[in-house]
Amino acid sequence: MSFPVVCAVSGHGFGHFAQLAAVMNALHRLRPDLEILIVGAVPATLPAGRLSAPWRLARVELDVGLVMHDPLRVDVAATRQALQGLHARREAMIRREMTRLQQERPRFLLADIPYVSLQAARRCGVPAIALASLTWDQVCTAYFPAEDAQVQGWLEQMRSDYRCADLALLPEPALAGETFAHIQSIPPVASCGRCDREGLRKALGFADDDQRAVVLVSLGGIAQPRFPWHALIQDSRMHWLSDAPATPAAGTLRHLPQALPDWNFSDVLASVDAIVGKPGYGMVVEAAAAGIPYLYVRRGLFADEAPICDWLARHGRSQELSTTEFARGDWVEHLETLMARPAPARPQVNGAELAAQLLTRRYP
Repeated sequence: MSFPVVCAVSGHGFGHFAQLAAVMNALHRLRPDLEILIVGAVPATLPAGRLSAPWRLARVELDVGLVMHDPLRVDVAATRQALQGLHARREAMIRREMTRLQQERPRFLLADIPYVSLQAARRCGVPAIALASLTWDQVCTAYFPAEDAQVQGWLEQMRSDYRCADLALLPEPALAGETFAHIQSIPPVASCGRCDREGLRKALGFADDDQRAVVLVSLGGIAQPRFPWHALIQDSRMHWLSDAPATPAAGTLRHLPQALPDWNFSDVLASVDAIVGKPGYGMVVEAAAAGIPYLYVRRGLFADEAPICDWLARHGRSQELSTTEFARGDWVEHLETLMARPAPARPQVNGAELAAQLLTRRYP
């Protein structure tokens, strides 16, 4: 007897999948017979090494999210065009997902945060749970005028679909509460890694007397064509690890997948001395849980940045870079200041475990 679950995931970066994976791994510890179907436009390599339960992937588009020029700049015109296309075929997408759910017959659907999947689940009688630190209607209102009739139509459909969720689990710091009919707040959700600073430095081949800090530079799962590589290569006061695909390996700059092929990302994050990134949910929560200083640059109008940054200011060591400072790559002084600050008490990030317990009670 298996415990099948369908996980619908937004393909905007890796953060939505990271939240789902944390909950599914906690659920697998309670239900060893868990079997997962992931549905969404995520890379086929992403679940490997991140999920403990057996999984399959149906790689299809479920939502638009935002179309990005790079991790920091939204292509508003392309996003609008993509939303027009998606909402023109929304009914066909719902019917496709209904067919999938009827074939899979899962105990429940867990969505983070595609709205058409929730509508499909409601129509075919499959229990539907949302895991949401934000919703796409909230994101869209920041980029498109509310008086635009077409935008209003999109928002109405998004909100109608989100209200199909039987329950929405809102991991702190969440922005999504007013969109759903039934909500339950939970602590932060994260897949926290194992701290092994000594092992990390050994794996990177550092000399015993090399005490320079190791800094992880990561802007999530979106390509970054405009990056201050030259500044980092020239600045040898720290070691830099970047997961961006085009990272040149020169000076003290290393491409993370090549430099540490046997390390998973969460263990790297927990073992470095500091991080430079954007205020994305998963990175911020994992950094605060591990006590890692976090230097960040905002994306501008992205809806969940304010609550995430406020939460990080309370629970971690953090500082904001301006876009100009980020583009120059002159980060060392800011990082040294951050690392010298006393670390606050680490927050509890057991939302995944509590979510898994709730799901097993609700759907035994």
